[in-house]
Amino acid sequence: MDKNQILDVLERAWDYETGFFYKIRTGDLDIEQGNQILLALKALDFSNDQYIEKDLVSLLWFMPLSMEWRKDHFSGIILDKYLEIQNEITNQLERLLCYP
Repeated sequence: MDKNQILDVLERAWDYETGFFYKIRTGDLDIEQGNQILLALKALDFSNDQYIEKDLVSLLWFMPLSMEWRKDHFSGIILDKYLEIQNEITNQLERLLCYP
């Protein structure tokens, strides 16, 4: 997956009504979209970059907060899957952005 494809997946994740992060606001967990986000994050590598593009940072930084705020919309097995996706997204962001 090249950088343009990654950006496309991450931008679509925030789309109104159809994006993963919009859907979780309404209690709809789209596991396929969650997996696509994870694949995009796993394909990212900033190890040789001195800077990260502003557009990309804007797509990444709010993911864990958004997911934390929305987890009360889910229960049971769906909550388990939601927490799994949330944890994997957070792990990928930690890998990419490191700790302060």
